[in-house]
Amino acid sequence: MRRKTKLLILTGSLVVAGSGAITAATILGVRLSRNDTAGVEYSTIAPTKIIEHEKPLTDEEILANKTKKEEEKPKEEVPTPPVEETPVVEEEPVVEPPAPEPEPEPEPPAPEPEKEPEPEPIPVPEPPKEQPPVVEKEPEPAAPSTPIGSGAQNVKPTTAELLKMLKDNGESAELAKGFTTVGGVGTNSRRLGKNSSVSQPDKFDYESLSAGSQDSAVVLSALIRNGVTLDNLPKLEEAVSMKDLNSLKENSLRWTGNKVLNFEGKDLEEMLKDFNDSLNVQLPQNEVSPTRYSLNDVVALAKKDTANQELTYIEKIIKERINTYLEKHKPNGMTKIQDVKLKTSFTPWELSELEKGLVPSTMNIDGTLGAVWSARAAFVNDVQFRTTQQNMNRYLSIESNWERTFDSIMNLDFAAWKGEATNSGYSKSEAITIPGYEEIAKLYEYKSLRDANNPREYRYIVELIRSDKLTNGKTINTLIGKVEEIVKNRNSSWSRNETGLMLAIRNINPKTVDFVENVVQYMPNTIKSLTMFYNSNDPKAIHALIKNNSYDTRNNTLRELNLYTDTDRNIDDKNTAVERISSLTRIDPRVYQRVNPGAYDYKYNSIFLTMAVSKPESRNTVSEIMRYVYVTAKDRREFQGSMGGSGAYPLKWDFRDANMWEFNNVTIPPISNFSQFEKVTFSAIPSGSKTLLYDFTNLKIDNSGRVRAEVGNPNYGMFYANTPVAEMDDGAESWEKDPNGITLQVIGTSSRGVQADITTINNTANASWQYIRHLNLEPVKGKNGSPDISNKFTEELVKSTTWSVVIRTIKINGKVLKAGTDYQVATA
Repeated sequence: MRRKTKLLILTGSLVVAGSGAITAATILGVRLSRNDTAGVEYSTIAPTKIIEHEKPLTDEEILANKTKKEEEKPKEEVPTPPVEETPVVEEEPVVEPPAPEPEPEPEPPAPEPEKEPEPEPIPVPEPPKEQPPVVEKEPEPAAPSTPIGSGAQNVKPTTAELLKMLKDNGESAELAKGFTTVGGVGTNSRRLGKNSSVSQPDKFDYESLSAGSQDSAVVLSALIRNGVTLDNLPKLEEAVSMKDLNSLKENSLRWTGNKVLNFEGKDLEEMLKDFNDSLNVQLPQNEVSPTRYSLNDVVALAKKDTANQELTYIEKIIKERINTYLEKHKPNGMTKIQDVKLKTSFTPWELSELEKGLVPSTMNIDGTLGAVWSARAAFVNDVQFRTTQQNMNRYLSIESNWERTFDSIMNLDFAAWKGEATNSGYSKSEAITIPGYEEIAKLYEYKSLRDANNPREYRYIVELIRSDKLTNGKTINTLIGKVEEIVKNRNSSWSRNETGLMLAIRNINPKTVDFVENVVQYMPNTIKSLTMFYNSNDPKAIHALIKNNSYDTRNNTLRELNLYTDTDRNIDDKNTAVERISSLTRIDPRVYQRVNPGAYDYKYNSIFLTMAVSKPESRNTVSEIMRYVYVTAKDRREFQGSMGGSGAYPLKWDFRDANMWEFNNVTIPPISNFSQFEKVTFSAIPSGSKTLLYDFTNLKIDNSGRVRAEVGNPNYGMFYANTPVAEMDDGAESWEKDPNGITLQVIGTSSRGVQADITTINNTANASWQYIRHLNLEPVKGKNGSPDISNKFTEELVKSTTWSVVIRTIKINGKVLKAGTDYQVATA
């Protein structure tokens, strides 16, 4: 079974049970699934993706910022509360002349299979002398874009000028020429395309999914080819008449959620008449099938039944469905089809939504407007537009607003679904033998479906099947060198700099991840697109891209990166937002500084629940990484967690590979509606010492309270990689004897004072409740003859303090104090 998934902009109203209150409609992106044999299936709902990428910091900019911070004495600044950010306008990429290809780095010998991981370094009590991070000011929001369509203007037009410029003169109908459609310009509906595949056609066979609709790839790809982007489409900044709004070109405006309509004269009366006749009546509880009748049709059917006129087979079915629903739910006291009345007015909430430029897609049997809404024809569907644009920007471009199917992904097929009628994509050749690498890799040639005789449009994919066999002098560079020879002999128009190759790496699992790491670190930048099939939760293979000197953050970026995970699992059981040993769910964000924003294949791409730091870094660098995720590149899908969409962000961090046991002195940037991280994982605590060394001497920014702590709840808190947890099942009395209990060793006292340090200790203990059982306040021995590092804790202070419930013993002045006897602890 082949399926395609899709996103639509819709709006949903939520009825609050009990109170009868209705919330404001919210823009949603509804994911749809197409079964190639059974038609369209509605699957899931997720927030709309509105992705406007701000240009990430380059290597040079990061280095300059770092140098500046080290050289300049930071001025003390008073942080200001975060303000609502204006979306930053996405800049068009500047095409620069190709730079000469750098020589690939020599590769080290291939790693041995089943390599045992090296032991984690043991921390020492001497903390690094690092400058405290500087709180950076938020950048000023960019000025809003004013160009109309593909043009550019220096002067922002008035509303009257905008209406004149965007008035439709047949352009919208021309884009849909050759297709059967309804709605669009001059109506209260988006333009919908005819679905000709249904067995019993009726007036509801027009869909936003069908070719010719204003949301179809046929129409949107034409706009994109003409230079239209989401950034150069204008927005209405004041309300206009319904007549004026309905006269504009389709897809010519961005929807804002603000009031855009002033209703006049008979506008409401005409909409009521239209909605009674054109909206499909839905039965809200979805306990019976949809009617495929309008309210006019239902009322007419009731009159026919009352007059004892003979009903058709279909009419009898519809009557039975409606009566079954009404008898059970009795909306507005209705119990039979004869009680159904036409809609005669709008509620205040409905009027508010209509004034925003929204129109309903369905009607409820009681005359209220349905839960699914869409913007009027003048407004573009951001999700459909973005999906089409991203598919067109693939290494193998497709004019499609469907996400690729599982079969297409696994078979490396790149062609639009035939029902979209774009005839775009590529045909794939049989496998081409690579001499000397027959058991290691295959080469495929792809020809454009529209321009099969143009060799400049040919694309090539190297499928690496056995990375573990790149040994005995065979490396990724020798493989690509051999492929280049083959391609040049077949196609003299091919350019390694401009066209390059796609590399698809199969079978990434715990046994091969070290080999793949080697491949990614040393692959030449002839590779323009990288696809990785991941059945492992170890990100080291993709993290190797950060170490690859053939790619940087400015000029030599990957055009496309596809990380598909948990590929052996049946599609119906797949959920890449679940942490499994076969699912890649964490990533160092710096990978994506080296990758252009690209298409996202829902349910197949890795969903990154956790951001990671892949190697030891200064706290200033970690601060910059966080800023990249939450500010600079916050609209990238990779940084929007499991649900995605504007405003979504990850709540988990992993520092296991960064030699970090806390993340104090990291500047967390302003994050909208953020309170605490859900889970933060640190490096392993050495099994021999079972001691967590906690440095207070240089603590300036305390982040111990920025992690959610619920003692007893294993889903939240601080974790330590590969460290056994202590038991909590036998009661607090046995906790102090647990062999896995960790001791928190205090090193020095911070400049904030002892009371602030107590708060930090308790926060850390509560968040680390699965590990910490003891506290050591004895001085720490200096290293290499250095003086001991003491703290300002006293026995009297310890005894008068209420400590975390998990701290069962405290060592001070050569004594071991016990909870409940010598000091008090908080309740669990």
